[in-house]
Amino acid sequence: MPDKNAAAHRVINNSRIFRDLGYHVVFCGVDRDNVKAAKIDVFDNHPLPYPRNGLEWFKYLIDFSYIKNMLIQYKDIQYVIAYNLHAIPLLRLLAYCKMRKIKVIADVTEWYENKFSFNPLKLIKFIDTTLVMQLIHKKVDGIISISSYLEKYYSNYVKNIIILPPLVDISEEKWRVKLTKNDDCIEFVYAGSPGYDKDNIGLIVNCFSKIETDNKVKLKILGLDRQQFGDLYPQYITSLETLGDKVSFMGRVSHRESISALSQSDYCIFIRERNRKNMAGFPTKFVECITSGTGIIANDISDIRQYFPSDGRSILLNDIDEASICKALQHVINKATVCKLEDKLINRVFDYHAYKEEVYNFLSKL
Repeated sequence: MPDKNAAAHRVINNSRIFRDLGYHVVFCGVDRDNVKAAKIDVFDNHPLPYPRNGLEWFKYLIDFSYIKNMLIQYKDIQYVIAYNLHAIPLLRLLAYCKMRKIKVIADVTEWYENKFSFNPLKLIKFIDTTLVMQLIHKKVDGIISISSYLEKYYSNYVKNIIILPPLVDISEEKWRVKLTKNDDCIEFVYAGSPGYDKDNIGLIVNCFSKIETDNKVKLKILGLDRQQFGDLYPQYITSLETLGDKVSFMGRVSHRESISALSQSDYCIFIRERNRKNMAGFPTKFVECITSGTGIIANDISDIRQYFPSDGRSILLNDIDEASICKALQHVINKATVCKLEDKLINRVFDYHAYKEEVYNFLSKL
């Protein structure tokens, strides 16, 4: 908290809805940097120290006492929202809240493919994920689902479900970016955390190296540096070297800097496998691209087709093979579709204010 990852942004913007509906919102979760109770935005925060070793991680997986002690401080609790909580504390939370007649809502945003393994750590993750996703979540009073994939899975077990994609607050200053791009270079940006089961930025770089054009093109990569790229994608180092100064690495940046880079660019690009993890989740970077008015090149995962812009600039890929990506890049580069920054408009489709009535109706049914 308050803005170091997608989970923090989701929790805060959902909480702004609850606040606007008249609820007093309290946070209780691990924090790497802060272990003292404090206000975040206007919300009370009771942070739990981030586990530092195996023993502390094991305790975190099974302990409910910290949550219980925090709940005891409040006498008028109507709802407890469990954000991807682990199996044992979630079971104990359900029992405790049933005794106090408190409704439990699960905010479900992911379904990792933790496969069975005899490795102790992987085995614990497999058991925990299986119990939470296939058993315990089916016992809660309501579910906030980040995607229709998860909503469909739980609809036969939980009566009250609402789909809330990642949301933003467009009144925040970070969306009022000073746009300074003034040349005819077509700028692409990737921002995120690539990996073997996430975005394949190596494939994107390889496709850029195959494009032939007289137009000026740049690719800006946020989230990793050149050395990290080489470690992740040694097979694409030659492609990177071919591109020379057309590719720049920004490393890890603040969320404000990431939003600024997206807003300054003509296109955001990301490619993800259509696996369970990516179909169950929802890419926060897509939300930020839409909100900033930046063009998008992405493949069809999760629910993004439902929100994809029909502006004639953005391209939704059905396939993520090299030929399809190269064709999309070649198309937009040949058109020389440089965005006039003064024409960019903030898109309100993911603004949290638009979801307040839905959330009100959801809570009313619990």
